[in-house]
Amino acid sequence: MNSIESDIIIRALTRSGMRRDKLGIRGSDEQLLRRLEGSDSNPERRRCLALVSKLLRLMDALIRGVETGEGFLEKFSNLWQSLRAAHERDLGPQAEKLQQFYYDIQFFCASRSHQLEEPSLFGPERLRALTEIFYVEMETWWRSQLTIS
Repeated sequence: MNSIESDIIIRALTRSGMRRDKLGIRGSDEQLLRRLEGSDSNPERRRCLALVSKLLRLMDALIRGVETGEGFLEKFSNLWQSLRAAHERDLGPQAEKLQQFYYDIQFFCASRSHQLEEPSLFGPERLRALTEIFYVEMETWWRSQLTIS
């Protein structure tokens, strides 16, 4: 696989709004990861990386303003619980960082009046800022786990 093709696949796996069909990319996240890494890659690890790629796309959607804070929180919670239940060991130390991010975003509240009443709550701007920082860290970790053939 050439570097241009692998870069396109990586972007499709980590960025929201990438129209895979228009890019000529077909297949599930796991299938795309297998194309990147080759058929010898570990299926469990590939499933873990596929779930992380869903988290990355969700974070990207929030950062780009496509996803609402409430929607993000609900979807992130569901994805994180699935990932944690099935792959916490595969994540290694990154699981703790994900858990901390999950804990931090629980203080998001869209209601400005609630934020004023409870100073520990924060709004969409802070949620986006936290997510942007964590996105970079997670994407870097995710890329470091790839063994592109």
